[in-house]
Amino acid sequence: MTKNKERDQVAVFCAPIFYNNWTWYFLADAKLDPADPNFPNSVVVGAIFGSAPAGWLAQHDFHTKLQPGIDTLPAMLAEHKGITAILATDLVVNEAIRKAGIPMDNPPPRSAPSAASRGGLVVRPWCRHAGGDHRLFQSIRPPSRPAGLFFGHGRGWSEHPDIVEPVLDFVEAETILPGHQGLWRAARPMG
Repeated sequence: MTKNKERDQVAVFCAPIFYNNWTWYFLADAKLDPADPNFPNSVVVGAIFGSAPAGWLAQHDFHTKLQPGIDTLPAMLAEHKGITAILATDLVVNEAIRKAGIPMDNPPPRSAPSAASRGGLVVRPWCRHAGGDHRLFQSIRPPSRPAGLFFGHGRGWSEHPDIVEPVLDFVEAETILPGHQGLWRAARPMG
């Protein structure tokens, strides 16, 4: 999870482990820009029900179609089924696209049909992307934020330092993001 005001009231952010890369996905030929002030009114965004991006979209008055999981969203976008964008963590969306057999970056075969069926998904004709390659989707990534471990105020850390501190030592030694070493020690409650 990433830091925010609500979490900071109930927990201490101790160890960043990875970057949470929320990413916008559109069809390659879409002329959409998340920086445009009219953007929230010009899209219907697919997101995962109960996810942090779904909550953020609701707070910022986006029109949304929420799904119980990610697997249906790439097909909905590709087939123009009620959404014009997806907002989710890039690793999650890219895995769903891969599982659906939708190519992200590869050029089409020389004899590409006008539409093809891939695992039950009807893929519309290839779109030319600004970079000169052929893609079905384009993506735009806002600035990333570190995500990691939180421990609740009062419980957890102060009641079980014998468990929490070895976990944080391991995380710091094995997975912590560069430049964040020692952060959890500074956040540790004095006891």
